[in-house]
Amino acid sequence: MNRTIILFFFILIIGCDTPDNVKPLGEEYFVKFYGATGNQQGIAVKATPDGGFIIGGNSISEFGGQSDYLLIKVDALGNQEWLESYDFNGTNSNDFLTDVLIDGNSFVIAGTSTIGTVDKMVLIRIGEGGGVIENTLIIGEQSNNSFQLNGISTISSGGYLVTGSITSGESSQYGKSIVGLVNSDFMIMGNPVFYPSTPSNQDKEIVFVKGLEVLNSTTDQSNYLFFGYVNSTNGPKLNIYQFNADLDPPLSAPTPINYNESKIVDVIKIGETEYKLLSSSDNETYLINVTETPSGYALGSDQFVRSNRGFINGVSLNYSSSNQFLVSSNVKLENSDITSSSIQESTVSGLINWQRFFGTELSYTSGEVIAMADGSVVYTGTAGFKGQQKVFLIKLKSNGEMK
Repeated sequence: MNRTIILFFFILIIGCDTPDNVKPLGEEYFVKFYGATGNQQGIAVKATPDGGFIIGGNSISEFGGQSDYLLIKVDALGNQEWLESYDFNGTNSNDFLTDVLIDGNSFVIAGTSTIGTVDKMVLIRIGEGGGVIENTLIIGEQSNNSFQLNGISTISSGGYLVTGSITSGESSQYGKSIVGLVNSDFMIMGNPVFYPSTPSNQDKEIVFVKGLEVLNSTTDQSNYLFFGYVNSTNGPKLNIYQFNADLDPPLSAPTPINYNESKIVDVIKIGETEYKLLSSSDNETYLINVTETPSGYALGSDQFVRSNRGFINGVSLNYSSSNQFLVSSNVKLENSDITSSSIQESTVSGLINWQRFFGTELSYTSGEVIAMADGSVVYTGTAGFKGQQKVFLIKLKSNGEMK
């Protein structure tokens, strides 16, 4: 099927009769798709210094084959400039992207790669102008355990704060999370820290989803907050840990809180001492306030992320403007096996300003959402075609429309 036919088919899918579906009517605001033979998935998107975007995801060039890292560079109007896939460790290994960051004129892929028979946390620096690999780092390379990279964020020194978890291996290690600092030259700063040092029991697993650099309110020193959850026989429980700049044992480790069987999916900083969590269970999604207090961190007000079309699972969270939050999610349509991709803006009080759905006849899934300086909204994800998956990129006005 050629590109023109596929694009026409794609527009028909998202521009059907439902009034809240967005129709691509202009050039500045658009719906675009990308991909080649096989399946491609859109996971993360960032705005680039030249006004365009970099999309990170996964690519399976042969049906039933192995997954490779995928980067797609597009211009401000969503026109593809280049597309590259990266097979990190040969054709018999899987590579799954967690995030892509921009570092000057280069891009940083963060993901999980199979090396031999175990999985490792991997960073890959990609140069501008066609996507050539400049540098790589394997975290946990000497260990016999399998790791999964869950999150990465930049820190004030110009390096990265990386979070992950041990997914299999030695019984004495399973259930721990790993945190580490990496400088801009891809050198690990100190030794990665495994927490807890000794798992209290074998049916408990701590998963750090994302880490953020913060200033200690009393010492003005850099600290690191790690947001995640504890999996146990009693269900998942939300948790927050704070480490100092040397990643020494936690300064605070609040008692895990069972919040409607949900797990933290994403987190953003919204004030000097305030954070917003996106937390999701099998059927429900929540936005939860977290506030730093003299005695630690406390859960505050929350709001239920709603959809009138079915069960909703949050994927990504962004702060669009004062007290306005963007949420990308997947919606399982009622009485159907189809998953629709959803994007919405909500107020701090829980009111929905607008919501859009994509994919009402073939399954779509959501990736990362970002807010632009002009208020426009950009997000990526995976579009279902007949027997294939393709990456989509959508740019909307601040009110969720295109015209």
